[in-house]
Amino acid sequence: RVCADPHDASFSFSLKEEAFFVIGMHRDSSRASRRFRYPTLVFNPHDQFVKLRAANQYKRLQQIVRKRDIAYSGSVNPMLDDFGNRSETYQYSGRCYDGSWKCPLKIHHGKP
Repeated sequence: RVCADPHDASFSFSLKEEAFFVIGMHRDSSRASRRFRYPTLVFNPHDQFVKLRAANQYKRLQQIVRKRDIAYSGSVNPMLDDFGNRSETYQYSGRCYDGSWKCPLKIHHGKP
């Protein structure tokens, strides 16, 4: 389970209690690896990361992805972090945010 508070370190976007790591892409992204002709959201289920960790393959795949990011974008996305270290909201867009940024997402869970 993940937290519904977007400011909490264990927050993750979720639909019907299924957690996802979301990547936002658009043509004007500051990161080359996040540029796409149309505004796009990519949903990666958390379960795939859990399975990779259980199979001791997560770190290897993480290293491959970050190496490719360096080759393509010139650097690793500075906002990347491991789940639980801080809210995933910082990672969704690929932009660099300073310490004063607050996620504008408000979750009401059926409340008016």
